[in-house]
Amino acid sequence: MEWSGENGTGIYVTDNETGQIIWESEPFQTGYYGTRFAWSPKDEGHLVYLTGKLGEFSDFITEPITLTIVDVTTGNVLGSYEGNFGMVEWSPDGNKLLYEDALSNYKNYGVAFTDAPCILFLNLAEKRCLRAIPRLVPDGHQLVTTGSYEWAPDNQTILYAYIYETQGNWLGKLCIYSLVTGYINCPVENLEAINGMTIGAPDISPDQQFIHFCYSASSMLNDYVDTGYDGLIRVDGTGFFSWVGATHDGGPFETCSVGTLWRPSP
Repeated sequence: MEWSGENGTGIYVTDNETGQIIWESEPFQTGYYGTRFAWSPKDEGHLVYLTGKLGEFSDFITEPITLTIVDVTTGNVLGSYEGNFGMVEWSPDGNKLLYEDALSNYKNYGVAFTDAPCILFLNLAEKRCLRAIPRLVPDGHQLVTTGSYEWAPDNQTILYAYIYETQGNWLGKLCIYSLVTGYINCPVENLEAINGMTIGAPDISPDQQFIHFCYSASSMLNDYVDTGYDGLIRVDGTGFFSWVGATHDGGPFETCSVGTLWRPSP
């Protein structure tokens, strides 16, 4: 699957075995460009993609944004929504889309996200914004950004990371939001190892008992790699340990592993 045309003015899907195009969008309207696309984890033919125009006072594609869901096997459009859509994450059951605002596509340019993430319930064509998330700010700190959102296998739990600032220093935090109770659990609370570091790439085990994450001197608000370490912790905040995922040029530059591969549950 690729963007087609100059600067992503269309999208097409090819069969890797034959090289044939199996679906192609109509060319986007003049002045509209694609920003993101993602396959449904449940229905292999369902594709979501975003299109929009450049903002009036910036080079970012921010307005208006259209989210389209298409079945590439039939060409049928399953849904089309206008809104402030940016980073998009499918739920494992393929029934929900968690999204941040349109500017969240530009996080690595230093653009922060301090609004509430929202969920689009596809079966109901309704949205729900998780307003408790940006309101969780420790005393004496300011919220810099949230990000690295990921669904847990139960479709009712969301992992994500915070960056806070106090007296010029950044503090990272990893938290879990329950859609059922609205409760926010932060298993790395008061974990001294992450002082001065930020957290990214959280990934929960299939049984939802453990979380693997990276804690690093770089952050989701830049595009460079800095010293970082892998961490593993139980969801209740116990059993933390860490290790060096990779060493560069013989050290001392150490970074996190690339991705997580969990052993399947028995």
